[in-house]
Amino acid sequence: MSKRFKDENVREPITGFRDIVGQEVRLRTYVSNKIGELFQKWGYDQIIFPLVERASSFSEEVVGGSPWPEWDKRSVFYLHIHDYKDSYKELPTQVPSLLVPEGTISVSRWLAKQLVSNKNEKDLFPIKVFYITPCFRNELTSKLSPTKGREFNQVGVEILGTSNILSDIEVLSLVYEGFRSIDVPSECITIRVGSVEVFNFLCSESNVDEKTRIDFKNSLDTIAEARAGKGTERLEPEIKKVFTVIKNMNLSEKLIKKWEIVCGTYTEAIDEKTMDILGYNDSINDLNKLASVFQESNIKCFIDLSVVRSHEYYTGIVYEVDLKIDDTIFVEVAGGGRYNKLISKFLAGKEYQIPAVGFAYGLERLVEFFKLVQKSNKGNYSVNYWVDSKGADQVLYSNPKKVPEVINLLSFAEKERNNNSRVSIYVGDGDEAKAREYAKKLGAGFISK
Repeated sequence: MSKRFKDENVREPITGFRDIVGQEVRLRTYVSNKIGELFQKWGYDQIIFPLVERASSFSEEVVGGSPWPEWDKRSVFYLHIHDYKDSYKELPTQVPSLLVPEGTISVSRWLAKQLVSNKNEKDLFPIKVFYITPCFRNELTSKLSPTKGREFNQVGVEILGTSNILSDIEVLSLVYEGFRSIDVPSECITIRVGSVEVFNFLCSESNVDEKTRIDFKNSLDTIAEARAGKGTERLEPEIKKVFTVIKNMNLSEKLIKKWEIVCGTYTEAIDEKTMDILGYNDSINDLNKLASVFQESNIKCFIDLSVVRSHEYYTGIVYEVDLKIDDTIFVEVAGGGRYNKLISKFLAGKEYQIPAVGFAYGLERLVEFFKLVQKSNKGNYSVNYWVDSKGADQVLYSNPKKVPEVINLLSFAEKERNNNSRVSIYVGDGDEAKAREYAKKLGAGFISK
């Protein structure tokens, strides 16, 4: 036996990776496919992108000024691909690459490619896609656990090419319905929504430099986690840390009060008095409207202005969704939000922005919770697939202005889907004529309400 074989356990996977077999595979496959079935019923097409991407697609110039991801670029698996052309004897071209750490960047890169090759693609917005993909992050070995490895899986959706708040509502509705599709009780689900736009407005008004802005964002991310139940002992110290910096910035009392609101607001609705102090009325009104849609549907939804998400590409409404059963809480099993500037980063020389919104579940944590709620007398499950060329059976168009109208629209679509019909709500920025073009693109029928 060679010395190398003695010194290295060749039977073990690399630290942070593991073999999976048996029931765990069946559970993961069922949960991801059941949610994939739901996405199809809502008119989403699946996209499969490469697991190896160009490193430049994930550079700070694209994803933002903060280290990537999770605040340290060393947490990405970088590699070099050797491109041999005609012979392995030739000197290859080296392509700096990486293993994908998440799905949104790859979907954005894909869309930019479509826009460059098809000038009319943007006329057919919105585009709705979902993905089920492995992701890779070089987590510290001290932080590894059975549900947090260096390889994990994301199940997510993206709506590309629309700024309509109805698209934000639909995406967050899909988060909730995805949980319900695998028997997670409604009372176990809590939605927390915030606004990166509000945070950015306040940073600009307070003349916060880029480094401090990133530090504040990191602190707010910690505050949101702690308030949701993950490391609750961190809450007060992290708030104190933020205000230690703020007190040295010579801000007005009004601005200090605004920071207090951002760090301390956790409510079902932001009242008029708070809005008068805070300002940014359009952003706050959108938050209140979105939260009301869920609250009036008896879904737990809170506005937490410390929810700003760590990824730098978010620009508007963002959200995180927690699950709790008895004394067990899973914080941020799903998260996402609006990102209106990311796709344009892949369109060199292009002036227009492509608005977009999406979310992703962490599959491993979702499966762990599914185990907790799985009924003992239920062992067989079924999943439907559609293999025809149509993207949906019906496209539903409406122009709801008030919260009850939005709820009625979502309810009507759900009744149609319960009849095993794939229904895509038109959430684009266009009028009924554009919605009809969208239906034609999907090969679907058209319903106007």
